[in-house]
Order: sequence, then structure tokens, then C-alpha cells
Amino acid sequence: MAIKMIARLFQKCLLSPKDLNPSREDLEVIGVFNPGATIVQDEVVLMARVAERVKERRQGNVALPRWDPERGVVIDWVSEDELDMLDPRVVQFKNSGLLRIALLSHLRVFRSRDGKSIDSVDDLRFMPQTNYKEFGVEDPRITRIDDDYYITYVSVSRHGAATALASTKDFQTFERHSVIFPPENKDVVLFPEKIYGEYLALHRPNPAHHFSPPEIWLARSRDLIRWGRHEVFQLAISD
Repeated sequence: MAIKMIARLFQKCLLSPKDLNPSREDLEVIGVFNPGATIVQDEVVLMARVAERVKERRQGNVALPRWDPERGVVIDWVSEDELDMLDPRVVQFKNSGLLRIALLSHLRVFRSRDGKSIDSVDDLRFMPQTNYKEFGVEDPRITRIDDDYYITYVSVSRHGAATALASTKDFQTFERHSVIFPPENKDVVLFPEKIYGEYLALHRPNPAHHFSPPEIWLARSRDLIRWGRHEVFQLAISD
């Protein structure tokens, strides 16, 4: 079987944390990554995840930011004695075993004329809004369907990592729809047109108990909101 590799066109880093101002003075940008990409008229548009952490340091405590629909960003200070630091991003509460993210992410739009350098950074920030996004929004995927661009993105909360849907015509104003795949489900990609009268999506369930290697599943919908008829996506590979 011949394996075809994707050629890297160039090595230049398009964006780094120092290129962006934080959403608040008490936060700092530590990463900009996992962008969705599309073409709008004569531009390449990237919608990327921007991860922030709390600037302040308190001896013996860990800052855990979250989004509150009424108050905006809220910072919970938790004693280090109550936590196990699994990695720089994730902590675990000793008494309950539950996880919490030590970062808070939102999405931003970047534009490029040649796809190799960033020409502009939009001021608009796609921030969390509801309790289902209290730990941030992450990892967008963009699909054009007719005249609209649909963005699937990860919605992180105490309930887990779900997938939500938004749409736009110009990447300046957005319509937020709803959570379309409940936790734990990520990496949802929409097909760009209907097949036999239905929308299709690929998604990756991320269960707590791994009885199999990671799998890609296929789902169908008539309205992009209600999804069903889920089945494992069988990828045929030939020589």
C-alpha cells in the first residue's frame, strides 16, 4: 500500500501569543492554535482558538478561570493541597476526581491575502456565553454551505466537551445556534452539501471507557441542529 504524505508549503509561524492582546488586563495569552480555515471572496480567513491564563500568582493557590453569563470572567482560587496537577493545562480535584481546565479559551478571526502571512486581526472576539461554555470555546471547524459559513466548535463546561454550532456570512457577525453533539464529542466536520436530501457530519466520540481505539462516526440531519442515525464511519483503504 502506497502512503501519500501531505507536503508542507512553508515553515513560517503565522501567529504567536505575543502578537495578540489579552481579552482582559488580568489575563495573558499563552497560545493561539487549532484554527479553522476557509476562503471568503479573495481572502483566506482563519478562526483560531486563543488560550488565556490568569496573570496573578498566589502562593499555595491555583487560579481557575471560568465564564459566568452574568459576570463575565470569574477566577476561582483553589488551594494546591486540594488539587493534583495533571499537566500545565488540567487539574484534578482530589476529593471528587473531577477535572478542571486552568485556561480559558475564546475564538478570534484572522485574515490573509496569500495564505502565508496574516494581514489583519479582527477586533471581534467570539467569547463563551452560556453555562455550557463556562470553561471556554475551542477548536473551530468551518464549512461553507450555500451562502453561509457554518462553524462547529468545542463547548467546554463541567458537563464535559460538547460540540456547538454557529454560522456567519462575513465573519463579522455570528448567529449562535445550539449544542448539536453532547459530551463527550469533538472534531465535528460538516459535509459541504446535502447527500440524498440530508446534511452529514463526521464526529469523534470521546468516551470515558475506551473499549476500542478512537473512532470516527457519521451522523445525519435535515436541519443541521437535530442529528441522528449515528454509525461508525468505515474508511476503506486500497493500494
